[in-house]
Amino acid sequence: ATLRWGGVRAANLFFGCGRPDAARDVLATVRRRVPPGQDMYAMAAIEASFAFFGRDLQTAVAVGLDALRSEILPTAAVWAALATSGALALSGRFAEVPEIAEIGSRAAELCESGPQRYALGFTEIFGLTGSGDLAGAERVCQRYTTMTSGVPQAEAIVNALNGRVQLARGALTPACDQLQRSLWAMSGSLPPTWVMLVAAWFAQAEGARGNAAAAAQGLAKAEEANGPHVAVFEPELALARAWVCAASGETTTARDHAVSAARIARTAGML
Repeated sequence: ATLRWGGVRAANLFFGCGRPDAARDVLATVRRRVPPGQDMYAMAAIEASFAFFGRDLQTAVAVGLDALRSEILPTAAVWAALATSGALALSGRFAEVPEIAEIGSRAAELCESGPQRYALGFTEIFGLTGSGDLAGAERVCQRYTTMTSGVPQAEAIVNALNGRVQLARGALTPACDQLQRSLWAMSGSLPPTWVMLVAAWFAQAEGARGNAAAAAQGLAKAEEANGPHVAVFEPELALARAWVCAASGETTTARDHAVSAARIARTAGML
């Protein structure tokens, strides 16, 4: 009961309230109260998630891999795989992503994983677009499309994945269409972690095609959802700011934001 309460409480504080320090305090309290045992790997999965979204990629990989090597409950395995594969992808360890994402997908078959099952697609897309394998990224999008079964949350994620791949291709019109459709469906139905990221991508895409007004709207939505609980996506937000400025003709400020994105990423060990 303490483990269950602690996990839910910590996740709500971190993702719902944007209070990562309070969330970690709850996990520390649980560790003090509960004797060591394999059930604690569920807490490790949450810790890996907090590390990933908090931009501590090295910890996310170390804690996540350790949890996944244990006899972990399926729900916890999905969380651990999401954090671990995402951290591996953003760290440039592209070849390791598919195996971890597959572990998460298999675990999702055994439990009610909710949006996390489809959110694994984000981590696969991070890796494939990062390595330049856009054909592989499109195959991942197709695979997740067949899984959605008309579930609105899942369709919102799939639209975001497709939009990101189109953005990587430079196909700006379909990218904007897909990302906007995703944002409409996501708002109010998915955690702000993903809303912030997709809004940042949308701002980048609209800015890249010169639609300054739409880009500014996307940036405002991303800024609204920003916080320490989505620190891992700060480089994408900085790039969104850059594209909004560029679309408005403020090229010097745009360059400054782009350099800021690179510095944030480098400090965090992102490729």
